[in-house]
Amino acid sequence: MTLRTRAHHSACASGDFGPCTCEALVTKRDPRQSRAMAKMLKDWRAKAGLPASRAAQLLGMSQRTYEGIEQGRGFAYPMLLTLAVQAFNSTPD
Repeated sequence: MTLRTRAHHSACASGDFGPCTCEALVTKRDPRQSRAMAKMLKDWRAKAGLPASRAAQLLGMSQRTYEGIEQGRGFAYPMLLTLAVQAFNSTPD
């Protein structure tokens, strides 16, 4: 089952261009995935020695959103978040 975001754009919502292609981007959250994402972020932040405020800033989100993800509340775009963390891990110090 897929969920639509509030920001779902009018072209897909109207159906003018055929079936919606946005639905694949936002799916129902899996609690196991939320826990795994929380652990990944906590480990990344600890390894980098970053406070939550700086980690959130680097990832382009509010500190409240970041802390929610670390607490296991999930995130609508887990693949993007995973790729961002991997990119930070692969950059030279």
